[in-house]
Amino acid sequence: MKKKKEKTMQMEINLPSELIIEILL
Repeated sequence: MKKKKEKTMQMEINLPSELIIEILL
């Protein structure tokens, strides 16, 4: 459960990064 929560937090933080990567791709 702790791992899942950490992953969710990481996803939220990396959301802008994912957007930039999507634009680059």
